[in-house]
Amino acid sequence: MGYSKMETIKKQKELVSKSQRVKRKVLVNMLKIFLLVLITLIITVAGAGFGMMKGILDNAPDINQISIMPKGFKTFIYDSNGNPETEISTIGSNRVYVYYDDIPKDVINAFVAIEDQRFWEHNGIDVRGIMRAFVEGARSGEFDQGASTITQQLIKNEVFNVGMGETTFMDKLERKIQEQYLAIEL
Repeated sequence: MGYSKMETIKKQKELVSKSQRVKRKVLVNMLKIFLLVLITLIITVAGAGFGMMKGILDNAPDINQISIMPKGFKTFIYDSNGNPETEISTIGSNRVYVYYDDIPKDVINAFVAIEDQRFWEHNGIDVRGIMRAFVEGARSGEFDQGASTITQQLIKNEVFNVGMGETTFMDKLERKIQEQYLAIEL
C-alpha cells in the first residue's frame, strides 16, 4: 500500500469511479433484500408458531369441568425384605380420605422436597427445572430428566390419563404444552 501522490490519485479515482458506485449500490441492495427476506421469515415463523400454540391451547380440556380427585388407589404391602407381598387396589379398601388441613406440615414439606423443591415459589411451571432438564438432555443426548411440577403431575395423571395413547413425539409435546397451560390456570 503506497502513500505516494500517484497512489493517492489512483485511490481517489477508484472511489469516485462508476464501477465502484455500481458495486456499492448492488451490495447495499443485496443487503436490503437479505434483511427483508430475513424479517419476512422471522414474522412467518413467529406467526406459524403462534398459530400452532393457539391451536394446541384451544384443544386443551376445560379443567373446571374435570374432577381432579383421585379415582382409585393402589397400595402394595411389602415383606421385611422389601418384596411386594400383597396389592390392595380397590377403592376405599383400607383407606380414609384426609383433607389437606389434616396432613401434618412435615409430611407436606417432605413430599414437596422430594417432588418439587420450588413448589412454593413458582406458579405451576418451574422454568428453572425445564431449563435444567433441557441443558442436561442436550449435554447427555437423552432427554429423560423430569421438570414437571406437582401441579403438572396431577394434571397428567387425572386429566390426560398419564399420557396413555400418545404415539408420537408431537402427541407428547402437545400434552406437555397443555399441561403447562392448565397448571397456570389451576
